[in-house]
Amino acid sequence: APILHPAKVEFSGIVVNFDTLTVIHPDLSEISATAKDLAVLRLLIDRAPAAVRRDEILKEVWQSARDESATMRGIDNSIVRIRQMLDPSEMHPKDFFIKSIRGVGYQWIATDR
Repeated sequence: APILHPAKVEFSGIVVNFDTLTVIHPDLSEISATAKDLAVLRLLIDRAPAAVRRDEILKEVWQSARDESATMRGIDNSIVRIRQMLDPSEMHPKDFFIKSIRGVGYQWIATDR
């Protein structure tokens, strides 16, 4: 059966709206996101608590190898942008929402804490 994706996901007072490609913070500030960055975020959330290998992210999100951003560095850059969107004032440690797993990939670890 296909995974049914909610249009919005909420955690730590942050609302990610996958339809409007926005991240809304508790102070109601709104940050625009790219479809690709939110596809990476959605994949991490869907697979939690499991870690997602970088090559899996590449395969799932960048289906075309002709896409110039379809590199391991492109994934890392996407993760940096997602972290900035989720925590623009850098109030939390870098891995508060997304943990880097050296030599493997990334893991969604945000819960309402």
